[in-house]
Parts: sequence; C-alpha cells; structure tokens
Amino acid sequence: MLFIFYLLFWSGIFKIEHVTIIGAENVNTAQIEQIVRNQMNQRRFSLFSQSNLWFFSSKTAVDAINQAFVLDRVKVKKRPLKTLKIELQEKSSQITLVSDNHYYYLD
Repeated sequence: MLFIFYLLFWSGIFKIEHVTIIGAENVNTAQIEQIVRNQMNQRRFSLFSQSNLWFFSSKTAVDAINQAFVLDRVKVKKRPLKTLKIELQEKSSQITLVSDNHYYYLD
C-alpha cells in the first residue's frame, strides 16, 4: 500500500511537464503558462504539490486565468501522462479602440 501511495502521489509519474494552450489568438500564451506554472509551485492541502496531476486544482487555474484576461470560456483538462491542456475561447470584439498605444476591444 505504501508503494502504491508513493507511486501515485510523490513519484514523478504524474508530474505535470507539458502545458498545452489551445485557442489563443490575441492572448499571450506565455503569460497563461506562467500563471499555471506559478500555481504548480504551490501546495494543496499543505502537503501535496500541485505539480502532480492528482492535486492540481483546475478551478483555481480557471479563476486565475479569468482574473488576468477577459475570455468567454476557459477549460483546464488533465491529460495522462504529464500533460495539462488549457482550452480558451476569446471574446469576439466588434470594435477596437486604440489610444496611446493601448488597444481596447469592445463587444
């Protein structure tokens, strides 16, 4: 039982190594990946690293991405082995306003 517990939770078998972002056209994917990597460095339940697929909180990642960007939909899916898949759907803008080299998208 201890070996199985170690294998599932502390070994590197389920450690997230790849973050795939799909659907990003105008959003900086490096910033989204950085948000996810920062969360992976945190602990869950004060014991387990979120770099493990079993303990990564998808809801926390979705909330952090939605806080940083204005998106229609964000889905975080855990894919075996070692992959985290993030699907984005950006809001479609009807008007683009440019002011002092800042872009504002209005829907």
